[in-house]
This record gives sequence, structure tokens and C-alpha cells, in this order.
Amino acid sequence: MANGNDGNVPQNTLDNNLNTRWSNLGFPSWIQYDLGESQPICNVDIAWYRGNLRENTFTISVSNDGINFTPIPSSGQSSGETTGLERYNVPDTMGRYMRITVTG
Repeated sequence: MANGNDGNVPQNTLDNNLNTRWSNLGFPSWIQYDLGESQPICNVDIAWYRGNLRENTFTISVSNDGINFTPIPSSGQSSGETTGLERYNVPDTMGRYMRITVTG
């Protein structure tokens, strides 16, 4: 689920293909994942489109009901150095839903 798309749909983020992507016009834009049940979240891997040319500012949030989200501390900014996966270590947090909100 996401708050929109520009033709690059959210499902593209789960196809194991770094040549596809989700994107949405405007900020903030968010994408949300249902993990099926509450489970520990300790790392989040994100591959950013044109990630070697620009930095993205973002927030990672978790929820158990899919409605009330709590931000969890993370670096909050991509490196701007790679189009591959970047790992963001987060404090161990339990949650069923995870939302990534891109703010810039």
C-alpha cells in the first residue's frame, strides 16, 4: 500500500528486480508493508532509485494496527552513493506494519 504512484506501482518494490521501482509525485510520499504478524524489526534494506546521484530523506515508522504509526530512529538519509541496497540499522522494534515516508 502507498499514498499514490506515478505509474511505478508499490508491488514493484517486492519483485526482487532493482530495475523496477515505486515512485510518487510530491512529498511526503509513503509506502507501507504488512509483515503478516507482529515481529521484530532490526534492519531495513532500501535500494533508492538514482541512489548514486541523490540523497533521500526519510522516516521509518511501525504499527501494530496499520493506523497508528510510531517513528523509529534510523539514519534518516540515504548515502547518495549507490543504487544497490542500503542497510539501515534500527533499534529492535516489534510491529506488523512498516511505513517508509520519503520527505525529501
